[in-house]
Amino acid sequence: MGPDRRGGAKQLRHRFAHSHAPRIDHDNAGRTTRNNFAIGSHTHTHRVLTTITPEEQMEELASSKAMIEKRIARPVLALAYPVGGARHFDAQTKQLARQCGYEVAFSFGAGKNTSINDLDRFNIHRFEPARQIQLLAGQCALPGVFLR
Repeated sequence: MGPDRRGGAKQLRHRFAHSHAPRIDHDNAGRTTRNNFAIGSHTHTHRVLTTITPEEQMEELASSKAMIEKRIARPVLALAYPVGGARHFDAQTKQLARQCGYEVAFSFGAGKNTSINDLDRFNIHRFEPARQIQLLAGQCALPGVFLR
């Protein structure tokens, strides 16, 4: 289960501050890109983009991209929208992302990316791996339930 939405940001900060999970720093990010991995942006301060003005959205998108590019000495072409639900970005947000030089952007909405021909490059669906793995485990354990 994800964090309680009412205290989500506070809970996430606490969880990550006390997490033993490895983190990537600027030096590791640079080494990672030299090994053919891409580093994307998630905005500068993680504000929900549809709750701020277009000018503020542009600042969030552009400053994050520029700071990362300076650190890794490579272009940043991908964006993951903060929170990423359908109401957290809109057509104007997508246009601003294009203007900043992003080539793709990922949402966190339900759905499948079914065809490259129909793909909205500024609304590519992503998923939470832990939930998908749990579902896959259920399908393997109880195939008759899932394969009807």
